[in-house]
Amino acid sequence: MEVKEFFESFPATLVVESLEKEFKRRLSEAEKTVKEMEKKYGMSLEEFERSRQLEKLGYSWEAEKDYTEWDTASSEIKFCREKLQELQFWKKLWLQQNR
Repeated sequence: MEVKEFFESFPATLVVESLEKEFKRRLSEAEKTVKEMEKKYGMSLEEFERSRQLEKLGYSWEAEKDYTEWDTASSEIKFCREKLQELQFWKKLWLQQNR
């Protein structure tokens, strides 16, 4: 069986469901990280940045590491939510076309 035949025979719904599960897993992990950081510092990422906490904390290794992790998790949340919305759109469109 050639690659093209394999993908043509592979149910598209399985691909979409797998992608949805992965984006939901990543979203959950990122949300957990953000909540942990908000609890640790007692503020949102935006407040952390606005109040110049890195400077106040002396640009310590821990604060820099936390900030990077926090910022990355925040970006991951946005990315995963966008991708889940796109998948929902394409899933709905595909279902309408294959009725």
